Amino acid sequence: MIMDLYGESVTEPAVASVVERAVPLPHDIVRSVTLHQTGGEIAIPEAGFHLRIPRAAIGNQPITITVRALKGSRIAYVFGPHGILFRSPIEMTQSLEHTNMDAAQDAPLEGGYFLDGDLDPAAGTAYVREFIPVAVRAEASRIHMPITHFSGYVLSSGRLSSSR
Repeated sequence: MIMDLYGESVTEPAVASVVERAVPLPHDIVRSVTLHQTGGEIAIPEAGFHLRIPRAAIGNQPITITVRALKGSRIAYVFGPHGILFRSPIEMTQSLEHTNMDAAQDAPLEGGYFLDGDLDPAAGTAYVREFIPVAVRAEASRIHMPITHFSGYVLSSGRLSSSR
C-alpha cells in the first residue's frame, strides 16, 4: 500500500461498496467543456455532480474534458481524456441528497479510482485501485474530493475486502 498526499494506492484492487442513488440514472449522462489555462467547471445537476478546475491546473493548450455519469444506481463517473494529469488538484463535489448515505452520519466515505471493467453494478461494488479521502460537509449534505488525474471514480461507503 502506498500513501501520497491525496490518496492511498493499494497493491491489489480492493472491493469497495459503492454509494447508491435513491433513483437510478436511466442512461449515461455526458457533459463536455473546453477549458483554457483560466480553468472552469462542469456540472451534471441531475446526478448531483460538480467539478471545479482551478486556474493553471491545465497547461497552455485548450483541452476538452468530458464527464460521464454512469447509468444505474451507483455513484460512478468516468472522466476524459483518460490519463490526463493536472498541475494542481481539481475538486469534485457530489451531493449526498437522494442517496443511501447521510452526510451527518459517521460513515467511512471515500473516493475510489477504478479502471474499465472494475465496476460491478449488479453487486454494487467496484474494484478500487486507489482510495481518496473526501471532505464531508454535513450542513450542505455533500462531499468534496481532490482529483489529480482522469479515469473512473466512485463514491465508496466502505471497503469489503483487500483483493479480487
